[in-house]
Amino acid sequence: MTSPHTSSPSSLSVAASDAVLLCQQTFRTLLDALARPCQPKALPETADSGLPLPLELALIARTLCDQDTTVWLSPSLATEAVRSWLRFHTGLMFCEAPEDAQFLLAAGLEELPELARLNQGTSTYPDRSATAIVANVHFAGPDHQTALTATGPGIRSSQPVPMPLTDGFLVQWQANHARFPQGVDCFFCGEGLVSGLPRTTVLHGQA
Repeated sequence: MTSPHTSSPSSLSVAASDAVLLCQQTFRTLLDALARPCQPKALPETADSGLPLPLELALIARTLCDQDTTVWLSPSLATEAVRSWLRFHTGLMFCEAPEDAQFLLAAGLEELPELARLNQGTSTYPDRSATAIVANVHFAGPDHQTALTATGPGIRSSQPVPMPLTDGFLVQWQANHARFPQGVDCFFCGEGLVSGLPRTTVLHGQA
């Protein structure tokens, strides 16, 4: 994950007066989410409304993407309104093939391509792999009982998985984890929150 670009002083929207600060705050939140997997973190608050894509995706894309970034949009996000907004605020490049993308923006887990199709990085440069960002996620509360837990770096003992996943995704994730140090990292976002799922995390149980 690269650092937030600060090439443009323009705001996320009229309501955001300091886009650079907003990107810096968002970037720190994303780093924290990856360092502490499956622990939802609050994204910076903004007064934005009327965006053509989920606010959390807008914040993350504005932070991570620039004119050198290739992005794939899931079917329900691949509208001209979304493309125009992203072009204007980031200058990013779109790609039709998921395997060509550095970042994948999906409106839901059901719209995310199979992880094995995505850029896995190389043994020399595993950090060049893709990052998938899934929006419209509803996070469970701290008292929610779940059979799905996570272990790995950044997790003390084990951590309940707060976002809904599918059995199919769990199978894909096991294979993704086995490819370490290569493999895909994921963010799940919604409700003003973001949760990281790095390739180092192991998922246990059933969805």
